[in-house]
Amino acid sequence: MHPRVLHPKIKGEHPGLSIGDVAEKPGATWRNTAADDTQPYEKRPAKLKENHEKDSAAYRAKGKPAAAKQGVVKAENARKRRGERRG
Repeated sequence: MHPRVLHPKIKGEHPGLSIGDVAEKPGATWRNTAADDTQPYEKRPAKLKENHEKDSAAYRAKGKPAAAKQGVVKAENARKRRGERRG
């Protein structure tokens, strides 16, 4: 089982354990778990990363929205009126 799933179970079985001791037990259990049992938990982050990269690429491909560009122009015009320089 995944450490996140084991943590509450261990804490319930051994309420007197320190945080460090509770954290060590799921790690040891995870390392001793068969690869077939850990595979679903290891696939999930890969799928999330793939979705994130796809969403990020789509976002970058869109470019800046017109409102954001307009906001930059307004800020630059306001600086000019005040006599400030950018940067």
